[in-house]
Amino acid sequence: MSVTIIDILPAADPFIDVVVESQIFVDVVSGETPGVASIQPFRLGHTWGLVGDVTALTVLPSIFIPFGTTQSAKLVGIRTKLGSGTSIDVQLKRNGTNLGSVITVIPTAVTTTFNQSLAANDELTLVLSSPVGSPTHLTVTLFVEHTP
Repeated sequence: MSVTIIDILPAADPFIDVVVESQIFVDVVSGETPGVASIQPFRLGHTWGLVGDVTALTVLPSIFIPFGTTQSAKLVGIRTKLGSGTSIDVQLKRNGTNLGSVITVIPTAVTTTFNQSLAANDELTLVLSSPVGSPTHLTVTLFVEHTP
């Protein structure tokens, strides 16, 4: 294990902060790791934004969710909206298998909640179906919660 001194505080404060290979900060005087308890999950949005008529589209290009071996991620929601038209149905797939049920997208922004754990490099794909009233300008954002 290598240790690198990254900051020496003023002489009035006798603590020296160091970082070890795993990016965990350690107080050399007390031996405590104050940063470990404060690690919080964070959310990232992954968006498909389609301009124009989406009536003829059926499958959108996939996205992949990368993360490291010590991390975890889960899908916690999907927010959808049409620019105009009546509706279109979307089905989210994870590695080719349906996640949840079909979501009907309308011109009002709507969030659908999920609680689906993801594995590193999962492939997420949207399948479109049943367009009504010439839907245009489709936006679909996945909310993925990552835990470091």
